[in-house]
Amino acid sequence: MSFPAAVLVLILPVIVYLSFAHGRLWERWERRAPALWAVYLFSLWAYQAFVSACKAPPAQFESSLIFLIYLLLPCGLLHQTRGLKPGARGAAALAALLLFWLPMEFERLPPVSLPGEAGLDLNKLLAVAAAMYFFIIDARLDGVGMVFPAAAADWRRTALEFVFCAALLVPLGFGIGFVAWNPRFGGAAYELLKPAGIFALTAVPEEFLFRGVLQNCIEKITGRRTLALVAAAAIFGLSHFNTPPIPNWKYVFLACVAGIFYGRAYRGTGSILASAAVHTLVDWLWISLFVPA
Repeated sequence: MSFPAAVLVLILPVIVYLSFAHGRLWERWERRAPALWAVYLFSLWAYQAFVSACKAPPAQFESSLIFLIYLLLPCGLLHQTRGLKPGARGAAALAALLLFWLPMEFERLPPVSLPGEAGLDLNKLLAVAAAMYFFIIDARLDGVGMVFPAAAADWRRTALEFVFCAALLVPLGFGIGFVAWNPRFGGAAYELLKPAGIFALTAVPEEFLFRGVLQNCIEKITGRRTLALVAAAAIFGLSHFNTPPIPNWKYVFLACVAGIFYGRAYRGTGSILASAAVHTLVDWLWISLFVPA
């Protein structure tokens, strides 16, 4: 992918995330939520249908139908949760989360690739964009934390969680034979795009799903913050079991440990963007300095 195309790919999710992290824009979206949700869903589906038609016209109808059903099931469930009691809303939100997450996790979504032979598949970005709108704006799930850390103490907490996480993960990785030392760096443009790409395409989507929704809902259902943190970290770790070689239990273990620190950053600052920053730095450290042993 060319440098301009890579920059464009990064701009798309950033625009989506900033729109949900902007307080005044939230208020405008919430006032129009009853009418806007259908327009929003249709826009996502129309984009998928258009890209599918450009890439593979014969399979366009089937692919678009599957993607439409994928969007409608969890979004329709969330749309009906407004009048429910908190516990019931949390349970329904968890069910909707599974409907969003499992097809992504097991690579069952129809491809939505940018033009070009090496076009990046944006199906997960579209799915997360739909999930963000319906959890935050339509269902009005509180505590998601799609806000910028405002206080200096929040930024210090974010930095400390990264330091503690790295200080534990690195010796653990060597101790269980998971990593080997192999520093490698590309050109200036690549090194600038690398953390931005991790943040936009990996860290924010995963932190939204595992901390902003999963940890948040478990805490609402059980009333126990530590249980919610540990449970979300464990599920986050288990989501890495299908990373080759399968099953990758060493990766699961280290991801569970990392998830504890991501959850602490989210809980301590009230922001998934803070936990996404820790997540980004940990992934950048892994990609830049280590390789699988």
